[in-house]
Amino acid sequence: MVNLLKNECHKYFKSFQFVAHIGVVLFSAIVYGILIYTYGDPEALASGSLYASYMGGVLFGILIKPVIPILMILTVCTVIAEDYSSGCMKFFLISKVKKEHMLISKMMFLMILGLFLLTMSFLMTTTIGLIVFGKGNVSMTTVLEMLKVYWLSAVMMFPLIGFTALVALVTSNYQGAIGFALGAYLLFMATDSVFSDLSYYSLTGGLTYSQGFLNGISSGGMKYLITAFVYIVGLFLINVTIMKRKDVVL
Repeated sequence: MVNLLKNECHKYFKSFQFVAHIGVVLFSAIVYGILIYTYGDPEALASGSLYASYMGGVLFGILIKPVIPILMILTVCTVIAEDYSSGCMKFFLISKVKKEHMLISKMMFLMILGLFLLTMSFLMTTTIGLIVFGKGNVSMTTVLEMLKVYWLSAVMMFPLIGFTALVALVTSNYQGAIGFALGAYLLFMATDSVFSDLSYYSLTGGLTYSQGFLNGISSGGMKYLITAFVYIVGLFLINVTIMKRKDVVL
């Protein structure tokens, strides 16, 4: 499975998709930075206190809702549904690789990718934030706390990755999987906003809550982490079961 995982990473980092993802994240960070710099409080800008506002704002206002989740939905469908519909799964007919091992390697890659994109987002936004808003008044503790928030937000995205993989496996159709997964994501997010008391049990409740991690991992944050873990494990097992029983077609 290690070689399969390496292969997925190799395909991604040599693709235009990688460049596009980094470009979208960087563009979002720059645009938000310009808005904060232009319309932010001049005194806060001079003191450097806008750094935390910028880091939190670009993460929760643009990246984690909705840019990176949408990028991940498109990538999941590419990695799973498009591989199947384009005929790549015929590989199973002539190889000794088990179907479930292939799926596990893809799922591991997708979760690593989600963490990678949030880490790259952190590095880019931190660079912009420290140059434009930091003014030398931002402590390393603040920077590390923001890194923790970015990583926790990545974990909150893992259930969505598992759900999208399930959709891709069931449909085996790239366009259909994207349409259904995007529609479901928007519906989940809207439901979380309207029925906030039920967000603890929602697939995307952690994404809605992620801003709360700015205040540390409280009891509420721990509940969302536990819910995310349950979804991750449950969807992972379901996806592996479906893949093992799925026919490989020419």
